[in-house]
Amino acid sequence: MVLISGKVIPGLYVAGEATEGVHDPVRLSSNATIGCAAALLAFAAEGALAEGKNLADRHVAAGMKCESCHGPGKKIETPEKEQCIACHDPVKLAEKTKDVKPSNPHNSPHYQTGLECTLCLVEHDKPENYCNQCHKFDFKVP
Repeated sequence: MVLISGKVIPGLYVAGEATEGVHDPVRLSSNATIGCAAALLAFAAEGALAEGKNLADRHVAAGMKCESCHGPGKKIETPEKEQCIACHDPVKLAEKTKDVKPSNPHNSPHYQTGLECTLCLVEHDKPENYCNQCHKFDFKVP
């Protein structure tokens, strides 16, 4: 589903009336519930992105559960790259951010696409720009 801002919610698919406008009275009892649920998820995700919520908040707003990153019973305290790349392909991320200047944050000259995700993306706290420990890059870390 594409949000008003143009961002996409991965894994959320809607069709027909759920993609726009108000339902007519005849359809209110049939498929309106699904349409409303999809709209609520979209607005929640849009709000989380706009308000600069932390990564965990944005994952929840996109419909993910804690277990998606922390495993069954939340046994994994700090997810490692394996949990991230199960959903986020590092090669595709590097391609998506190839034009970021002065250097692609997902294709480091030091680590290529192998840098541990949680060095920048702190799940339950404010993200950090790991590169700035040695460099002065003005990356906006989501």
